[in-house]
Amino acid sequence: MADAQTAFELLTTAEPQRAQALAQQVDLENNRRRELQAQVTFAALEQAQAQTERTDAVVVADPAWHQGVVGIVANRIKDEFAVPSFVLAIGADGLARGSGRSVAGYDLVEGLRACHQGALFERFGGHAFAAGVTLAAAHVDQFRLRLAAHVAQTLPVAARKQVLAIDAELRIDAAGHELLTLLDSLEPFGKGNPRPTFLLRGVQVHDLQVVGKDRGWVRCAFSEPGRQAVWARKSLAGFGAFAVLSEVVKGDVVDAVIRLERNSFRGSVTVQATVQAVAPAGSRVAAIERGAMVG
Repeated sequence: MADAQTAFELLTTAEPQRAQALAQQVDLENNRRRELQAQVTFAALEQAQAQTERTDAVVVADPAWHQGVVGIVANRIKDEFAVPSFVLAIGADGLARGSGRSVAGYDLVEGLRACHQGALFERFGGHAFAAGVTLAAAHVDQFRLRLAAHVAQTLPVAARKQVLAIDAELRIDAAGHELLTLLDSLEPFGKGNPRPTFLLRGVQVHDLQVVGKDRGWVRCAFSEPGRQAVWARKSLAGFGAFAVLSEVVKGDVVDAVIRLERNSFRGSVTVQATVQAVAPAGSRVAAIERGAMVG
């Protein structure tokens, strides 16, 4: 996001006052990166939801996205759709540059080699689970179609089941900014260090609203069950794919598997539960449409 020299100087300076000034600058840049990441993630999720090929692969691109966050967002898209995913930032030079993340069983570099027929890319490289690519923006749609076709041919649907390992149970009153700050210390998330997943047990769903250009997403809220009015209980905003929350109705008491993330909107930052799976309270969280199982 910024010049790495600032962080290097912070780690090497022997002057306390200089270190403090540099630390504030790094913290400011880090907060800026998180806000940009949240904005790009939401836009990329909407774009991906509109793609018919999303059951095999996702490739999204936009000239408004910042190159510094595309890798993190690609990992988020891969987690959401459980398919190989690329997020590209389109530059003023007409080139789309970005990063991809893959799922178990699919070698991303081999996939790029298969897509490269006819010199589709300016350059590409990486390894089985993470890769970078540069190509003309005019060829992004062709890249998406080729990648989805190759995944469909080489990665059987039966082999795509993804296991969501629950790291800890979580109370709604503990799901705040303090916990998010602690989670920040575990970054960067990715292969070998996935973002922590939590279980909300026995929470009530309310404020359900279908959103998005293609109405493929659901906003909701989770609250502690009780006889008090909803506004008087501790609650947590939620957001998830329609496929995950389509059978949930207002008032249901459920167990929900979530990841905690920041939601930035018009300068306001709130804590949001990104919903991975739901099931009636007290039951084992079962398979959802994208093939994920929670146990």
